[in-house]
Amino acid sequence: MPTKTYQGRVTLFRWLDDIEFYESDLGWSQMSPGGLEIHDVPGKTLSMLQEPHVQVLAEKFQSCLDQAQAQS
Repeated sequence: MPTKTYQGRVTLFRWLDDIEFYESDLGWSQMSPGGLEIHDVPGKTLSMLQEPHVQVLAEKFQSCLDQAQAQS
């Protein structure tokens, strides 16, 4: 968990498995007063980087990049 705040907007990709055991924002809203955008990805910490979950992550990540580029 970071100890300093970031003034910009933060995009959080969180895994869906076991999410009920954690705060919905995993504590990041306190560290990002500029806003927090949360995207849920199937799997767990490492499995979200493996097929087939990585495809969902890649699509969401690309969408975020496209949105950021359109706003700049």
